[in-house]
Amino acid sequence: MNGQPPPQPSHPEPPPQIRPVTLVFIGPIQNPAVKNLRTACCNTITSGTKEIQILFSSSGGDVIEVFSLYNFLRALPVKLTLHAIGYVDSIAMVVFLAGEQRLCSPDSTFLFHDFAWGTPAAVNLTRTQWGDLHGSLERTKIRSQELLKLRTSFKDEDFKRLELFDKSVIQDAVFAKKMGVVQKVKDAIVPAGSIFANIEF
Repeated sequence: MNGQPPPQPSHPEPPPQIRPVTLVFIGPIQNPAVKNLRTACCNTITSGTKEIQILFSSSGGDVIEVFSLYNFLRALPVKLTLHAIGYVDSIAMVVFLAGEQRLCSPDSTFLFHDFAWGTPAAVNLTRTQWGDLHGSLERTKIRSQELLKLRTSFKDEDFKRLELFDKSVIQDAVFAKKMGVVQKVKDAIVPAGSIFANIEF
């Protein structure tokens, strides 16, 4: 012995606590909000997050952004929950279906309707352009129906029986639970200690 105290065992620092993330998305599905949502998801996943909850309410939006955002959210390596806290209208349903767990507040509503071109520019379209537009809208309708059948308990006969894509139909949380649009109807909760951020529009 050289008179030195024996080395003390080292105590490694505990790993940083990984906190769940809650993001708030209220508004139309269009840029820059969609870009901000993607950035928020990427940043939180890079920091090690394993759970993301999105408190969601939307009147619809741009078809290209909607389907791209659906596939982006489905690709995330996290437990993804979408919680409807108001309205899930029109094409916003596609984004909502990206959640592996889907919840809604008791007073949430879900709007289904036929797809139509909603800008004044459509007035000046040629007959060929009108045909192309009609085909695009029909494909969007079919894609939306196929996703509903894939992600919920909807069947082809349900679309016909309820006329969901033939006229405007507003359904409530009870209907959403019955048809598998959501797994549970409950008030939204932000877990204590979670990272909480609002998506800017």
